[in-house]
Amino acid sequence: MVLLPSFISMDKHYRKTVSLVEQADQLVNLSTAPADITLGKEKVTAAQASLDKLPVWFLGYYPQRYCSWASCGWQFTLDEYEQARKQIGRMEAKVFQEEQALNQLKNAEVSLSNAQELFAMTPNKEEAIANWQLALDQLDQVPDQTLAGRLAVDKQAASSRDFQATAGNIAGENRTSLMVDVAKEYAQQATTTALNPPHSSLVWQKAEGQWEDAIEHLSKVPAEDPGYREAQQLMAQYKSNLGDVVIRLEQEALSQEQLGKAQKDYQNLLSYSDSGDRQRAQLQSILDQLQQIQPGTTAQTTAQPLLASLEAQVKSLSQP
Repeated sequence: MVLLPSFISMDKHYRKTVSLVEQADQLVNLSTAPADITLGKEKVTAAQASLDKLPVWFLGYYPQRYCSWASCGWQFTLDEYEQARKQIGRMEAKVFQEEQALNQLKNAEVSLSNAQELFAMTPNKEEAIANWQLALDQLDQVPDQTLAGRLAVDKQAASSRDFQATAGNIAGENRTSLMVDVAKEYAQQATTTALNPPHSSLVWQKAEGQWEDAIEHLSKVPAEDPGYREAQQLMAQYKSNLGDVVIRLEQEALSQEQLGKAQKDYQNLLSYSDSGDRQRAQLQSILDQLQQIQPGTTAQTTAQPLLASLEAQVKSLSQP
């Protein structure tokens, strides 16, 4: 009877220990927020405090006699004590794991926020993208079996969508920039080739090919890329320039053909001695051919001496 209060206290603390361990288990393993982990840790600490109040040296002896007439619902033995101690140990380890995972999640979120701010502020987008990817990797490393791991999955899904969209835009900008730069190089070459006309057909063909190369590179810019509008504007301008070159090429080819025909007719005329009127008519026909040669062509430059000679001859034959 003297020990009865001690037995009652032991019963109370043991029951409290078991109850607290069960509460901690529910809070930690079914947690939905970091506050659950904090409260679970408090329950585990309280359970350990209650367990520490049990006189281990006394277990397995007199409490059995107390329970024989007090109808205890538990077997209060040293094995029972060891089982409770192990449960508390497991819960302490679980809480520690959850706290570590929450710290990992917090650090990853800070890294992610810093990377996004850096991306918005710095012109060095490649570095910001690398830091962003590193933060996503940190989120991926949070243990899946923890509350932080479950929170990280949702966080990573949303952040990954933003990252993919942003990285895609950066890649598109880089791709567009490369295509536009190459196209501009071809355009510069074409402009240089066409400087100081007149030019032969070969030169105009070279300029034509360079404009076509410039347009081809611009046509490869995808419609979803940020620089698509600029590429389309440049392509419209380059197509106009290409059209001018094609016209100059056609004029050069046609003028060369007319010059060649006029020169051939003139050589044939020199081979025969026709009467004055007939010769004058033939000379006038050749003169008309030469006058149809397009200005700004190499054929016009070549035709000038012959044109002047024919005009003089026609004038001479026209005099009485």
